[in-house]
Amino acid sequence: MKNFNLFLLTVSLLICSSYSFISFGVVGPFTASAFTCLQSSVPDSIPYVIIRAYQNSESPSGVDTNALQTITNSFTAGYAADIYVEICRGINATSQINLVNSGVITPMMTNPSVYTNYLVYIKVEPSVNSACSWEAYTQQDNCNYLMEAANAVSNLGFWTPVVFSTSNIWSKFFGSNCENMALSTGALLSYADYETTGQVTSRQTFDDFLPFGGWSVGNGNIYIKQVGGNVTVPLLCSSTPWHAFVDQYWY
Repeated sequence: MKNFNLFLLTVSLLICSSYSFISFGVVGPFTASAFTCLQSSVPDSIPYVIIRAYQNSESPSGVDTNALQTITNSFTAGYAADIYVEICRGINATSQINLVNSGVITPMMTNPSVYTNYLVYIKVEPSVNSACSWEAYTQQDNCNYLMEAANAVSNLGFWTPVVFSTSNIWSKFFGSNCENMALSTGALLSYADYETTGQVTSRQTFDDFLPFGGWSVGNGNIYIKQVGGNVTVPLLCSSTPWHAFVDQYWY
């Protein structure tokens, strides 16, 4: 089996009249042939990838050195690509976004075959790297920091920030101190909700969304919702089998 255990693959299948897409945050080199194989394995979905551009899981944090080649490979296979950053709370927010711009976005946009929605996903979740932990700061300071990161994305020009979080994580890191996040920055939201079992909910609706950060269903600023995860899909490309770890999204 090829060693593809260092990426998170998310796939949304075609469900009734809802939109669908393939999206996955690649944390390692991913070839054009692997992208093509994946699409043939999930033929009813739209090829769309979210590729990690900045990592905080290893020390030191920094631009993912595999990002640019993986983005190029995705274009070769006919995918649209956006990027995500594992923001490191212990490093200046604007400087991290600027590094992503110079190291990934600017060279990415020189590719004549690029197709992107101009979205930068900012992951707000606990980090395994203690130097990047949100817990060491006050909730108000965390709010100011995330606003700076989102505004830094907006200041790049055509790019829109998308915050990825959950209501529980938001409550822990921000409490009620950041309810103007959506209005002040224009950021969209990608969120996950969980059952009492700890599994991601499979409900294909935004009706269960617990408002936080100023995002709401009525305002139309919730972009996507995770509705499933931890599914392993066996794939056989050429003579070597490998597996994709699949999450499902709905919007």
